[in-house]
Amino acid sequence: MRDLSVVKELNEYAYDFLSSFDASKYQDGRIELEGGVYVNIESFETMRRCERRYEAHKKYIDLMYMIDGEEIITVAPVSELTVAEPYNETRDVEFYENNLKGMDYSLRTGEFMIFRPGEGHMPAIALNGIKKIRKAVVKIPVK
Repeated sequence: MRDLSVVKELNEYAYDFLSSFDASKYQDGRIELEGGVYVNIESFETMRRCERRYEAHKKYIDLMYMIDGEEIITVAPVSELTVAEPYNETRDVEFYENNLKGMDYSLRTGEFMIFRPGEGHMPAIALNGIKKIRKAVVKIPVK
């Protein structure tokens, strides 16, 4: 997805950040925005599917914006997944077993995907071989 108008409807602070985002001005790390919104900018290598697992959140919506690179993100409702690591309230994450359920989506440079509570997602899966990627994960508090 490339149309940021969806983000504007979701959260004005996330929209303002992404609509003027210049990756060259930011190093990897956490950026605090207003309204409890924050951004984690991260660089890492994608992995084989067997090395990944699903995750889901309760307090925050994840908006994953690909700065540079490509990955597969597999998505499935948490109701269809098996808990591997119970919900950690401090980290706002619950992990689920890696299984064959879900739909694969590719995320490429300049695109973003949004994951709400109840949507299990398994990011960072190699699309065309293991490669380094850089992405911003915007964390938006659930209202």
